Amino acid sequence: MADDALDLLDFMKIEKAHLFGLSLGGPVAGLVTKKQPEKILSVALIATSPDFRPLNLALEKKPIKEGLLSSPTQKYLDFMAIFLENPPETDEEMLEARVETWGFLASSHLPFNEKRERELQAEFLKRMRHPEGLANHIKANMLSEELIRKAFCHLEAPVVIFHGTVDPIFPVDHGQALADEIRDSKLLLIPNMGHGIHETLYPLYIEEIKSSSSRDK
Repeated sequence: MADDALDLLDFMKIEKAHLFGLSLGGPVAGLVTKKQPEKILSVALIATSPDFRPLNLALEKKPIKEGLLSSPTQKYLDFMAIFLENPPETDEEMLEARVETWGFLASSHLPFNEKRERELQAEFLKRMRHPEGLANHIKANMLSEELIRKAFCHLEAPVVIFHGTVDPIFPVDHGQALADEIRDSKLLLIPNMGHGIHETLYPLYIEEIKSSSSRDK
């Protein structure tokens, strides 16, 4: 996935870019930066973690090992259990499931623009060529644990971390652990933000990305 991102930059003839990595996209952004740091102006990490083991163990219904970061909330695990046991089959069901999922993940305290989210997810499904790829997301999490834990070491780019205080997948200690892992990174704990980007916070994201890219490396 990191190689795909770099190939896309080359194809679009983009010499330098700001990376914005959400969830699993966080480690991907870290790997992109480690592979070709000369192409990266800054890295913004949002709703991600340096250790996906608590998430994977919880999804597999295995006991959490002592000393690991916090597990996802039970509400999230219950939500995922229903989704995995009764996966959507039709296009309409898929659209409804994705709108419901992102509404749940984003926040229970910030306004949810369902109309806009429905438009985005409809466009996503329209472009999707391989539906089986959605199931591969969880597999990628589980098969990449060691790679994810190494993805943020010695990043040669300014890094800003956005982490929500009500993230149901990666609680706050994941954001703090990420900041501790990445030297000279900046951590912003965002009140009431969940697992995902939120349109009311776009100005903050943009301001911080601009600010981070102007800092001395």
